[in-house]
Amino acid sequence: SRKKGGLITCFSEESDMLRCRQLSSIFRAQKLRLDRRLYPVSISMAIHSQRGLNTPKLYTQRASFCSNNNNSHDRDPDDENTHENEEKNTETDEQQQMQAPAVRFPVNGGVSILSQTGRLTGMESSTNMDVQQFPRSVFMIPVTRPFLPGFTVGITISKDSAIELLRHQKENKVTYIGMFLCSDNDSKQKVNGTIHSVGTLAEVKNISASRGTSGYAKQQQLIISSVGRIKLAPNETPTFSHKDLSIKNVDIVPLQSPDYDKGSSEAKYYRSQILSCISNMVQISSAHRVQYAHISTVNPQELSYIADIAAFLSTNSIPVIQDILEESDVIQRAHKSLKLISNELTILKIRLDLQATQLQNLKEFTKKQKEEGTKTVGEPKWRDRMKEFPPPAYVQEVINEEMEKYSTMQPSSSEYATVRNYIDWLTQMPWGKYTKDNFDLDAAEKILEENHYGLKDVKERILEFIAVGAMKQQIETAVSHGKIICLIGSPGVGKTSIGKSIAAALQRQFHRIAVGGMRDVSEIKGHRRTYIGSLPGKIVQAIKHAKSFNPVVVIDEIEKLSRSGEGDPAAALLEVLDPEQNKEFMDHYLDIPIDLSQVLFVCTGNSIQSIPEPLMDRMEVIEVPGYTTYEKVKIAEDYLIPKAAKETGLDPAVVKLARPDLHHLIDSYCREPGVRVLQQKIESLYRQAAVSIVKKESNELVLNKDNLQEYLGKPSYSISEAYLDAPPGIVVGLGYTGFGGNILILETVSYPVSGEGSAQAVKITGNLGQVLIESATVAQAYARTLLRKFEPENNFFDKNNVSIHLPNGAVKKEGPSAGIALVSALVSLATGKQVDAKLAMTGEVTLTGRIIAVGGIKEKMLGAQRSGIERICLPEENRFDFEELDDTLKNEFTEVKFFSRYEQLYQHLFQNEQSSPQKE
Repeated sequence: SRKKGGLITCFSEESDMLRCRQLSSIFRAQKLRLDRRLYPVSISMAIHSQRGLNTPKLYTQRASFCSNNNNSHDRDPDDENTHENEEKNTETDEQQQMQAPAVRFPVNGGVSILSQTGRLTGMESSTNMDVQQFPRSVFMIPVTRPFLPGFTVGITISKDSAIELLRHQKENKVTYIGMFLCSDNDSKQKVNGTIHSVGTLAEVKNISASRGTSGYAKQQQLIISSVGRIKLAPNETPTFSHKDLSIKNVDIVPLQSPDYDKGSSEAKYYRSQILSCISNMVQISSAHRVQYAHISTVNPQELSYIADIAAFLSTNSIPVIQDILEESDVIQRAHKSLKLISNELTILKIRLDLQATQLQNLKEFTKKQKEEGTKTVGEPKWRDRMKEFPPPAYVQEVINEEMEKYSTMQPSSSEYATVRNYIDWLTQMPWGKYTKDNFDLDAAEKILEENHYGLKDVKERILEFIAVGAMKQQIETAVSHGKIICLIGSPGVGKTSIGKSIAAALQRQFHRIAVGGMRDVSEIKGHRRTYIGSLPGKIVQAIKHAKSFNPVVVIDEIEKLSRSGEGDPAAALLEVLDPEQNKEFMDHYLDIPIDLSQVLFVCTGNSIQSIPEPLMDRMEVIEVPGYTTYEKVKIAEDYLIPKAAKETGLDPAVVKLARPDLHHLIDSYCREPGVRVLQQKIESLYRQAAVSIVKKESNELVLNKDNLQEYLGKPSYSISEAYLDAPPGIVVGLGYTGFGGNILILETVSYPVSGEGSAQAVKITGNLGQVLIESATVAQAYARTLLRKFEPENNFFDKNNVSIHLPNGAVKKEGPSAGIALVSALVSLATGKQVDAKLAMTGEVTLTGRIIAVGGIKEKMLGAQRSGIERICLPEENRFDFEELDDTLKNEFTEVKFFSRYEQLYQHLFQNEQSSPQKE
């Protein structure tokens, strides 16, 4: 034997010395954490090696610390005299401890209460202790997990409950509480539950505040020492409600245990087996080792206490632990505890074996990799990709460096997945792959005609682009000369489908990128590899998916790019769309230059107003106008009706719709510039026809002007007949939005000036922009000047206030093109002369009466044609724009006149005879 720090350690083998030193340190550290009055004088440990057993068994005895002769509970554990006395009495203590335990647990399960100088131990007190009567009632604390006797733990209760407990202790001079398991306890839902009748008697060691993050002590922490098993008295009801969750006084009785023979073979068997399991578990599991460190002493002779330690170290469910707590028979309790700890030890050994096997496999795998010098995981796939798409030399150098780094990394490394994904992306890029362009103009023109009706200007520009490529035999030269194509037009006019047709005509791969609402630069230029889940940008992804370095990439909704704290994607597109810069495009993820000069970018949008000027400078804008009614009819007959019939599995002739009736359908339901709504209406008709055929009601659907409303509902548009006899002051203007052209009804009214005051400025309403409001001010000033010149005696504007309103207030209206319409409305109101309701006009007017050109002539003409307008007045400067229109659209109007000054328009509207206008 050897004395070590106040402990007596006995060894049967030299190899056990290190293990004993470790366990001695655990107990020494534990003694320093315990209350001084609980400091044990000595603890004996013996590790016995038994023949045939590889794992030694640990036996420790609970120490005697309550002797009244030496008052050992009041001594300082660090006092040198204390250690000296301990060393002197070591031999005597060892003999006493090996003969019998210093503190014995009562076989009947009772609890002894010591005198004021003694401590409550949960075991039967020694003969030199003053024993008081067992408490008949204690404060009950409902707990969510059962506590076993013999352990010191901490629990938290509410502040009010702690105050009540302190008051009860002061009045009754009792420091004991009863802890009982409560079932179905859900304090959040405040449901009722049941208290288990068997619990644990505990002594309150200390009460301290448990402060939260705010520093306010809302709860109190109790340090308690569980000392024995108790049960509720027969008069106590084992139910509680949420209001009873605070502690309350209950009557208790000790849980009686039948006597058993400690020297029986059965008791010895359970003691040895349980102690062996505890020893093995503490050795192989660090978590159980820490948990075991909280046990002050172990008495190898007390089977009941050993069984409780086994249950304490197990991680079984609450009902299982409660069952052990309620078991009064010590042998049965030991049997259940041995079963629990044996199962847990088996699981721990299996887990350790698996970990050891995995570690060994990992070591062998790493060793094999280092010997081979390369990684085998993923490498065959990478090699095959590089054979299919051989990368350039500078890319191959990067791949080799990354693969070498990958070969030396462990799978547990934080960069393992990052490097692997990076190599995946580098090897998946189609390096050196370019599709051969088709420069056959006849074939390209045929494809464009098959997929699109009309759009003459767009088709000519695309054919020019292909022709330049045919002359140079490389399309990238055409890109550098012709810039980037940007298709601007209303929704539904076929901008994206034009991009598909371009790809089909050139026989290139096609990919579409939607950038509407995009506000992160990383979506364009990629994320840096330092971020979790980083990916390349949309441009690199498009090349990867197209498996070619010269695809046709459509960047859709380019005017809807957003700007945020993550940067400006529109600025990031400058490098992508600039032919001088995209030859060495740098993606943040790949971090190598990529040649985008042979990629054909086609951008689309609804309006050019919100596209930044630097970005516009890099693109060639091609306006895709809306379709006329005639073009919509042809598109419906040649494209939409066959497509709808094919999708519904019907013959196109099942739906009978004559051309005049199709005209009526378009005018009443589909006046939008595109054909998307028209496609929806036609598909709806064919679906209703399919329902009729399935129900065997009819084999065909015959439609005309009279029954269209029955199948399609109320018409969305109609030509207002009220303005055929409109009063003076009402004029029809023309406007243009991102959804196409439309008519604007300008309404004016007047009311006399009150009293001696003068007329106010014109009031204009209708959700108007600043430019339109300024146009109204200019129109009023010029109208006054015009009347003084042509009608000097007319003092209408001096005696009346005027208000102008543009209906449809939910629609934002902006721009100067309503200038001549505003002047005409004011002059009509002042002179009392009507303006033809079938006549519409557009143009900007100045203070001197000049009429300036405006934009969107075709869209405005289409809007006028859809609304039933017959006569048009345009600025002289827009004559060329009108001449460029299709003859079919121009023939829809009976008269189109051009004016350079408003005096000419005034004479045409208010002084000439308009009963039989001549077409110009």
